[in-house]
Amino acid sequence: MAVTKAALKELLILAGVERAVVDALPSDAPMLRHGIDSLDFPSFIVVLEEHFGLTIPEAEAWELRTLDDFAAYLDARAPKA
Repeated sequence: MAVTKAALKELLILAGVERAVVDALPSDAPMLRHGIDSLDFPSFIVVLEEHFGLTIPEAEAWELRTLDDFAAYLDARAPKA
């Protein structure tokens, strides 16, 4: 099952990012340049780890800049049901 950008946006909201910021976020744009701040980003990582049951190493997390990056990363690593 592919990870969708819509699902990632819902997880951003769960991580505490305002819906207006999430709704305006292009999937191919760097998140940290479009309203996601340095406190939101680690919260998003924690939510992803809990939701998908995996650990995202810090060095790898900071390489993921866009929702497209996160979708590809999670598709490749998330445990298959």
